Amino acid sequence: MDLGHQVRVARTARGMSQQQLADSAGISLRTLRSIERGATSRPQRHSLTCLARAFGFTTAQTATFLASAAPNPTTSRLAPVVGRSLDVDAYLGTGQRPLNSATRVVSSNARMTIGPDRLSHYLDHSLLLEGRDHPVAHHWLLWGDDPSLDLDAVSADVTIGGTVAALLRIPGHDLLALRVALDPVLRPGVMHEVGVRWEFRHLADFPPASEPDFAMGWRDVPHLATVSVTFVDPSAPRRLWTTAGANPADLRVEGPISLDPTGSASVTRHVTAPGMVGISWTWS
Repeated sequence: MDLGHQVRVARTARGMSQQQLADSAGISLRTLRSIERGATSRPQRHSLTCLARAFGFTTAQTATFLASAAPNPTTSRLAPVVGRSLDVDAYLGTGQRPLNSATRVVSSNARMTIGPDRLSHYLDHSLLLEGRDHPVAHHWLLWGDDPSLDLDAVSADVTIGGTVAALLRIPGHDLLALRVALDPVLRPGVMHEVGVRWEFRHLADFPPASEPDFAMGWRDVPHLATVSVTFVDPSAPRRLWTTAGANPADLRVEGPISLDPTGSASVTRHVTAPGMVGISWTWS
């Protein structure tokens, strides 16, 4: 019995409509219909776990049911999550403390509110840095405020110009810290792109009220900072409004921005002095 047929049989046996089951399981009606039609051959584990709970499956039934879930996308290129104690306050402040010109660390915090039904599968964060004749390190920080979020399901991949040095869970906080060691061969005076793609294994669509925020800080200037977001569903809202400013208290609207046919959009800021830039996405 294929997965879609199995879900239909379990649903009809309980006298539930598709809408009733979707509401009971806490998943979208579109996701449920896609599973029942067989349009999604390997559904996300989170969706199947919710369905198994709504059906009242036993532990053994749930294990069999979850065998059809998509595999964890974490690859060998990603360092394992480890329990390493970090000073969270100091870490969060790295982009805000003035440091002397000898500092060789570029730091940015990608701050987002994430949950199993609130963010898209992919979120890119990249920087264009002017080459230096010395090694540079870069940091990204990710956290979620949803108690059901499984941070172990998050993976990251450096897209260009560096290697993942560590993906660390910060004890006592819903935080993951990614440290990237940039290649020391960056040619002086040449702009190089360094990017990280986060992948959320079981996340769905943005609802209208969600608003992921980003705050970026740095030492070496000037450079370009780019933040982009990709919607999984091509029918996602077509426009994004953004606000950005060199000082979080002095934001200005920079939008609307139209999404491309793949559901993606990005905003770039040219930074001419050290400090923080905040970018907030809203959409209509």
